[in-house]
Amino acid sequence: MGVARVDAIAPLHLQQFMAQRDQLAVATRRTYAVTLRSFLAWAYGAGLAPFDWRVAVMSPRRFRQAGVRDWLPELDITRILAAVDRSTPIGRRDDAVLVLAARYGLPSDIRGLSLAASDWRHGILSIQQAKTGRTLVLPLVPDVVEALTAYLRDGRPPTTSRLVFVRPRAPCEPFVATNNLATIMRGALRRAGLAERTGRRGLYLFRHSLASRMLAAGCAIKVIGDVLGHASTETTMEYAAVDLTALRRVAVSEAEVRA
Repeated sequence: MGVARVDAIAPLHLQQFMAQRDQLAVATRRTYAVTLRSFLAWAYGAGLAPFDWRVAVMSPRRFRQAGVRDWLPELDITRILAAVDRSTPIGRRDDAVLVLAARYGLPSDIRGLSLAASDWRHGILSIQQAKTGRTLVLPLVPDVVEALTAYLRDGRPPTTSRLVFVRPRAPCEPFVATNNLATIMRGALRRAGLAERTGRRGLYLFRHSLASRMLAAGCAIKVIGDVLGHASTETTMEYAAVDLTALRRVAVSEAEVRA
């Protein structure tokens, strides 16, 4: 923009800079705003700028439930799970991860799943949620039992770790905290012919899909929230916007509006 010195930055420059990014996603624009404000605060504190121009950086507002959650129909989920190559140790690991995500809507909590979480005798799975710190208890459904058993018996490498999922090659350690298992999901989408789909491509896609299917099946919001481990029903209500069939039943017709 022709500004070569920090002390020459004016509010107009900042406003124009943010305006040039109006076509970006709201989350991206908010990241620009936060980064720019941090830089301006540092510049003012370091004496490089005569004023603290953070107030001139306008950040877009983000409204809850403003958009529709991205989700997959049941047919696509079946395609994704069927496309996994279970003949290899890595394939059996990926299958276990994907089935857990699809059946329970688990995101990154899969990464921290411990061997002690599965009570095979009583058929329950106890998960310590990373976000809330609460223990989520779910039934061990048959395909989860099958996938976990196959991985633990013939896919998991020898290791002293007490976590279920570890790296397949030495050192066979747990996944790092920053690994959200997105690579596994992207590979599954590619094998199922869904790599070019728009929208999400991580494990949260399965989470949103599970909530949408439960809602369409008539499950109560409280039940869906309990399965997903939500601390508040307000979070679960965000999925109500995806149930288009139910929304059509309560929509006001044009004739009713005119009346």
